[in-house]
Amino acid sequence: MKKYLIAPLLLATSASVLADTGKMSAPSIYGRINLAFQHVDETDLKPAGLNGKTELRSNSSRLGVKGEQLLDDRVTLVYQLEFRIAPDELGDDKHMKHRNSFIGFKGAFGELKMGIHDTPLKLIQERIDVFNALDGDLKEVISKHGENRTENTVIYTSPRMQGVGVSVAHISAEEPGQRNGLSSALSYQSKVFYAAVAYDDQVKEDVSTLRAVVRTTMDAWQLGAMYEESRQQDTFANGARSADGWLVSVAYRTTPKTQLNAQYGQSDLVYRNGETVSVGIDYQYVNNTRLYAFSTRNAGEQAGTKQTAGYNGVGIEYRF
Repeated sequence: MKKYLIAPLLLATSASVLADTGKMSAPSIYGRINLAFQHVDETDLKPAGLNGKTELRSNSSRLGVKGEQLLDDRVTLVYQLEFRIAPDELGDDKHMKHRNSFIGFKGAFGELKMGIHDTPLKLIQERIDVFNALDGDLKEVISKHGENRTENTVIYTSPRMQGVGVSVAHISAEEPGQRNGLSSALSYQSKVFYAAVAYDDQVKEDVSTLRAVVRTTMDAWQLGAMYEESRQQDTFANGARSADGWLVSVAYRTTPKTQLNAQYGQSDLVYRNGETVSVGIDYQYVNNTRLYAFSTRNAGEQAGTKQTAGYNGVGIEYRF
């Protein structure tokens, strides 16, 4: 049996066994299938990419099982196993690769988890990146070291008090000569406003990153902004050991089911004089099914010359 068939069978089997024990609540199987059909013209910016071709692309599709068990009146055990899936491919070494997978505890004290997890710095982007998982995703041009999902991670998230919350993650290096990593975040959230600042140290070797975000909602409008700065031993695209980038986004709900999105950013973290602009529309067909269309233009310098990449597509997302 091929290895990429094993994980879904284990998920289904474990769910059945746990449900039959009668000693714990049954876990839930969940997932997301997100596929886009798009035209890609990117070889000027990415020499190994596609040039004037169409592709069917999976955008952060996943399959998982999660659940919790009440241990006593103060502590609940939580667990999750989540895997990347690629419904557009037969399977490769990335198929069924672990996403956030952990075991831990939660209660009035907050939540403590151990395993593979997004860092607090990554998580504070929240809903600000309105083209997340597409080619307009902030990691394509804006952020080089901020979008980390780390293994060997212990992460604590506090309960919110007056809207303020703290999250801290320790990442064990487990390699000779490497330092452990630390990621921490402080955030404030209300019904209409969200702001956060986070710092990564050694999450990637010899790199430190600072990120600050803000988001506000006003009736049908959502406005967001992000700033990020990284420092490292090697030089960035701008030739210096530190570089920064920023991004602004806007979403406008024209009807209860339809939302217009736009996003723009500049950065020297991935490319010298990097720039990204995206526009799109979402249609929420039903609660768990979304149709979307988008157009993205990314740009940056290659060998001293400004180069661009273009992406235009339509897609569907189904959650279960």
